Amino acid sequence: MHQWVKEFHTWWPPFRVAILHETGSYTHKKEKLIRDVAHCHGILITSYSYIRLMQDDISRYDWHYVILDEGHKIRNPNAAVTLACKQFRTPHRIILSGSPMQNNLRELWSLFDFIFPGKLGTLPVFMEQFSVPITMGGYSNASPVQVKTAYKCACVLRDTINPYLLRRMKSDVKMSLSLPDKNEQVLFCRLTDEQHKVYQNFVDSKEVYRILNGEMQEVLQSFTSIHLHESPLNFFRSFQVRGSRSHYPGKGMQATLGIVNFLVVTLKRKKRNRFSPDL
Repeated sequence: MHQWVKEFHTWWPPFRVAILHETGSYTHKKEKLIRDVAHCHGILITSYSYIRLMQDDISRYDWHYVILDEGHKIRNPNAAVTLACKQFRTPHRIILSGSPMQNNLRELWSLFDFIFPGKLGTLPVFMEQFSVPITMGGYSNASPVQVKTAYKCACVLRDTINPYLLRRMKSDVKMSLSLPDKNEQVLFCRLTDEQHKVYQNFVDSKEVYRILNGEMQEVLQSFTSIHLHESPLNFFRSFQVRGSRSHYPGKGMQATLGIVNFLVVTLKRKKRNRFSPDL
């Protein structure tokens, strides 16, 4: 927050800039600070936690701009801080974020509902018209109709939100930042004897056999825990003990799609007698 104060003073020193936080220099009542800054048309810098704690005092005034840095923190539409941010009375709303969507389109709706309330409709309508069709069309076993529908919905969604997005790529600011080139090193780690044994037992399981025979739909849930589990080795152990029912609550096929696709490709290689657990 203090860095923001420094930047404001650098670019426009006459601005009245204040920090609404315990780390700020203001020692009197925080309600008075909010009132003074609002009346003099100054800039109030605060945290998401303070927005939630002092929601009534902050939302009492009209603000010309509300800018959310790291705005993806309001990606949960039901979170208290999200609901608090959407109560601001302001004609201008801006979100700054390097990762506006991390898991699903529901998060995109939450951010856009702050920027332009109502533009994407209500959440149930958005899920029905955009999120569900796009998600279904992304499955490896999606029908041609589902794929075509997903593409059309994605195009409509893209065209709807594009006028309100300003995206900067690293290549756009590379010259200004003068950062050194990325140096990547790829290290290959061979499986231990225990890992090799557990992995091979999993590959030889009945569930894998069913996948190779096109029965993916019934066993996708078995892989839901892979991306959640902190230890893949322990996951495969639990898979052997518990069968196809994972002891981690599933989140549907969407979360496992990429992993399952990778497993299917790998297992098909085994079927063609070109499989090696060291790959």
